[in-house]
Amino acid sequence: VLVLEDLGAGTDYSFVYGEGRFTADDINRLAGWLAELHGAFAGRGEHPRLSNREMRELNSRHLFFIPLAPDNGLDLDRLAPGLRDAAAALQQDRVYVGAVHEMARVYLADGPCLLHGDVFPGSLLRTERGLRVIDPEFAFFGPPEFHVAVFLAHLRLARQPADLAQRFLEHYEPGDGFDERLMCRLAGVEIMRRVIGYAQLPLAGGLPHRERLLALSRSLVLAPDRAPLLND
Repeated sequence: VLVLEDLGAGTDYSFVYGEGRFTADDINRLAGWLAELHGAFAGRGEHPRLSNREMRELNSRHLFFIPLAPDNGLDLDRLAPGLRDAAAALQQDRVYVGAVHEMARVYLADGPCLLHGDVFPGSLLRTERGLRVIDPEFAFFGPPEFHVAVFLAHLRLARQPADLAQRFLEHYEPGDGFDERLMCRLAGVEIMRRVIGYAQLPLAGGLPHRERLLALSRSLVLAPDRAPLLND
């Protein structure tokens, strides 16, 4: 059964990378929706028909490997002069690179929760009826920490107010067993790949902002702690 909904006129939330802001209602709606999605099938066993294996393997390369490959073909200085040298420092950090590569194993392992797979502002639509989530082609069953990590990472990438990140976690209400350290590591990976990978964003702030983000990524991956992720 295919169910479609006409959302009418709307725009995605990419404007938050500039001067735009999420509203408190946006955050509440998204956090509540994710909590409901994650709990809908949890504990019901394996779901092999929605492993989405090929898509996940492709995405894992862009998440965990390509951005840290020195010969990946990206002209980072075209995006921000000096970014190539900043990226090289991470690419040559064997401890960091090894930790990021290890996260690929977590991403590719099947997990207990249904995930949309790509919850970031470009997959969110502002409509007359409020926030809607689109583009479910990355969906799979995996760890709930992945969704939470990716969205929190984009709040930092977009320089959104720190209270929105705290609000998001409060309304999501992570359950027992939720691994905050894993969440932080995955957030660090998402930040890194959006700064020096192919999936670029219209980030404001030039090189200084990107350098701070790369430093934050390293901290989150190697010394996972929610404080630097949730605070400006």
